[in-house]
Amino acid sequence: MLSNNTFTMIPAAVRSVLRASTPAARPAAPRIAARSARRALSVTSTRFDAAASPAPKPPQLKRFWRAVSLKEGENGYNVLLDGRAVKTPKGTPLTVPAAHRHMAYMVSGEWESQDKLIKPYSLPLTSLVVRAQDDMTDPEVRADATDKLMKFLDTDATCYHSDHPECLVELQQQHWDPLVDWVRTTFNIELNTTTSLLAPKQPAATKAVLRAHVDQYTPHQMACFEKAVLASKSFVIGLALVEGRLSGQQASDAARVEVMSQIARFGEVEDAHDVDREDMQRQMAAIAVGVAASQA
Repeated sequence: MLSNNTFTMIPAAVRSVLRASTPAARPAAPRIAARSARRALSVTSTRFDAAASPAPKPPQLKRFWRAVSLKEGENGYNVLLDGRAVKTPKGTPLTVPAAHRHMAYMVSGEWESQDKLIKPYSLPLTSLVVRAQDDMTDPEVRADATDKLMKFLDTDATCYHSDHPECLVELQQQHWDPLVDWVRTTFNIELNTTTSLLAPKQPAATKAVLRAHVDQYTPHQMACFEKAVLASKSFVIGLALVEGRLSGQQASDAARVEVMSQIARFGEVEDAHDVDREDMQRQMAAIAVGVAASQA
């Protein structure tokens, strides 16, 4: 078991706890090991036409705590599981800044809501806090993340407009045109769009202004922005969500314009389109809540 009185953030730490409590496997006997080696080296023993064996599923992690609480300290709020602090992958206590009290309660609520089996995807706010704390406070990591996010601007979906079919054109006008206009007027920059397959090259001045703005984000805002851009595949949608121009639902709709057009034309594929829609809404809503809670 862990030697100190802390639990690290799942899934890495919980797995380590489970491994620590599991007896080590006994080494195979020499005769059995040799036989296994011979079989592995024998090409003729392999059925290439046989169906591949399914990959083993990762062990399901079970809830191992009874009570969740918050402890207010000098640097902020710590989430406690049975009185022991949750730790980030870097080994530091998960800490929500004191100014983000509402966020602290929501993060603790995520841990409290875990049922018998722990579902990492149901800890979105915890994930944002960890990313902000562990990585967005590191200048090198943050600069590298910003470099990658800036690349989305040159391939931003909101800058690629189609002239057909009609339903797609209408959706683009409804969800994308207002965002393009908002970016132009809010930051006083040029944002090129296109109706061709060639990428519209954005001016260097545009990139410089937007990067300077993003560089002013707090670590938590930066974590939210990164998550929004990666989920939506759009720099503009991510920016609008973090800036409060879009709600979580609006950001989700903007990110799914092309899919919504396909559904309008050909119908919805059950257990595919609907699942993707719910997942996008979940991610965008978590980011919107995270941004709002950090400002409360």
